[in-house]
Amino acid sequence: MDLKLPTSTVENTPPNPFWRKMKYLSRTRGPTLSLSFLILLGMRILHGSASSSFEVVPTHSESHLVDSNSLPWATGATPISPSYAGLTTVRKTSEYEAKLFYWLFPCATDPSAPLVIWLQGGPLSSSMIGLFYESGPLRVRSKFKTKDLRRNETINDFLLSNNPASWHHHFNIVFLDQPAGTGYSFVDPPLPPQAKDGGETGETLVRRAVTLGCSSSGSCPTESSSSDPDYKSGYVTNESGVSRDFLSFLQQFYERYPSLKSVDLILSSESYGGKYVPAIATAITEHNSKAQGQAIPLKSLTIGNQWTHPYAQIATNIDQLLYFGLISTQQAANAAVLMKQAQEFIIQKDWRKALDRRTDMFNLLANYTGDVDWFDVRMKNSHRDETPMNHFLRCKETKKALHVPDKYRFGRDDGMFDIFMDDIMQSTKDLFPDLFKRYKVLLYQGNMDLRDGVVSNTAWLSALEWEGRAAFEAAPRQLWKSTQGELFGYVTEAGNLTRVVLLGCGHLVPADDGCPNASLEMMTRHTRSGTFI
Repeated sequence: MDLKLPTSTVENTPPNPFWRKMKYLSRTRGPTLSLSFLILLGMRILHGSASSSFEVVPTHSESHLVDSNSLPWATGATPISPSYAGLTTVRKTSEYEAKLFYWLFPCATDPSAPLVIWLQGGPLSSSMIGLFYESGPLRVRSKFKTKDLRRNETINDFLLSNNPASWHHHFNIVFLDQPAGTGYSFVDPPLPPQAKDGGETGETLVRRAVTLGCSSSGSCPTESSSSDPDYKSGYVTNESGVSRDFLSFLQQFYERYPSLKSVDLILSSESYGGKYVPAIATAITEHNSKAQGQAIPLKSLTIGNQWTHPYAQIATNIDQLLYFGLISTQQAANAAVLMKQAQEFIIQKDWRKALDRRTDMFNLLANYTGDVDWFDVRMKNSHRDETPMNHFLRCKETKKALHVPDKYRFGRDDGMFDIFMDDIMQSTKDLFPDLFKRYKVLLYQGNMDLRDGVVSNTAWLSALEWEGRAAFEAAPRQLWKSTQGELFGYVTEAGNLTRVVLLGCGHLVPADDGCPNASLEMMTRHTRSGTFI
């Protein structure tokens, strides 16, 4: 089923196209329409009051409308409807099928608001983290303590509530699980378990054929491409594969929701999004340069606490821990040996050994600090518990409501990380100079992040040459306060680039224990015309 925005949601609204279309079909197709009409009529009655901004048009064989009444809302919570969720085939061959899962929440106040597509970092983390713990409209909790959670929970073992700082109050927002094999997105059949060193175990793995341009009707022509370096066994191996799958998804998304192609597009992410977003934005730029029809309306990039240029960024972690008082000078020296080895392997382009040394460095530092939380130093040695979300999304009833086949388990496919491992220590720094020319770019960091925070991002920006660098470095650093006078952070802006440092935030800036209100205001300020301050 297709979805369109109405021409008006206020006075002088034209006659409802739903009824006009049904009237026409009843004249041309007669009694054979009756069952379809009753089904659509039931959906219209059930969701009509909440669909004032969006209109479902029956042009697709399946509906991605989420049945909000089947979800377990807590007492006092406001059910969110409409929202739309489902799977989109991005690649299909005779040997495998790759699908990406999305969950769309239309803007609660303005259907013509920009479209934000949220990509979780990781790498290979589910964007449901962003939905349930950060910028999304939902929060989930279990009726039981984590230690009492059972293996076979039902949806009624959980409660959903509202996030008052949800970005969907000001934006249309999509949470996309990508790449395939992450969250609800999948490669079917999945990859057999991989040996730790990257060798294959069990059956010999065959490099799959790759295809792009799947249509919304489900037609995905097979292209023989056994030597394609972007994919292995149906999974992406690098940012090129990530970008190709994203473009395939986006083209079909616009076919299903055509009116959203007329609003500004914002790519938003954090952490490993410092790799995803510039790569995808570059691919969109190249696509638009060759597009025959309407171009993809990309306007802005927003990335929080990003991982972009490993060589420079891994050199900052040790000093940051030292100056926070978390390690001694001798411990810093011990860790620096591993850090320098990682840098040397980066120079040699031995990506796996570089990642191994970085991992060794982090493990050593975790031992020294008593496992202080990397993402928010204030959490000490406690860490965010995502167990309720994971269990809720594994419920059969949840998957049914979100149009996910029951056989697929929420999580991450075994062996997927091994296939993607070579991407992690490579840099996307050099993509930014061109992006700074074309799009508004917001780079933000929470000052309590030890992993990819303020110091880390200062390091990679200092290593970058771009036309506007002198103007950006000369720009004043301004105080950013709320309308009530609360100090939210500090802003530097010049040209298309805005950098924000948020006070009292960790790695996950929009999270409830971060800066939810400040992050929402940050997004609205960034997307308006004019300057941030």
